[in-house]
Amino acid sequence: MKKTLLFITFFLIASQTYADVIFTPIEYSGISYSLEAVSSSEKTTSSYGTTALWAGAGTVGSFFFINMPFWGVEISIEKRHYFKPKTYKGLFISAYMGIALMTDLHTLLDFGLVPGVKLNYKIRPSKNFAIEPYVGLSVPFAYCLTYNGLYFPLPVLTLGVRFGFNSVKR
Repeated sequence: MKKTLLFITFFLIASQTYADVIFTPIEYSGISYSLEAVSSSEKTTSSYGTTALWAGAGTVGSFFFINMPFWGVEISIEKRHYFKPKTYKGLFISAYMGIALMTDLHTLLDFGLVPGVKLNYKIRPSKNFAIEPYVGLSVPFAYCLTYNGLYFPLPVLTLGVRFGFNSVKR
């Protein structure tokens, strides 16, 4: 019962704020790109689902501010639902909660708490390596450590790719 209530609460929060864990700390960033190197471990929960823990680093930026990329590190727990049973690759949707630390490598340093959902596609060129292109909308709860201020960027359409080590434990 506790797991069900936790999942419903998480789902309701995630359905209200779509996100990618690394984020663009610009309030009006519009459409963003993201490229992330991650390491993830998935534990199967059903023939269609897994729970993934992952961590990584990447770059994200706005297509409207192309000369202002941001860099960051991230860690997340993610619930995945695959559309084909027992393959744990191909098209899937996910809901997750993560944290990220972002910088422009000059002056800004931002921390974000990021719940969200994505539409993903997992390609497995080898047993322990995965490439995951995705589409998502982002609205992180962010705190600027440089200027000591809490802010909420407007929703951002994010087109991204995650790649890296991936293991699935059955």
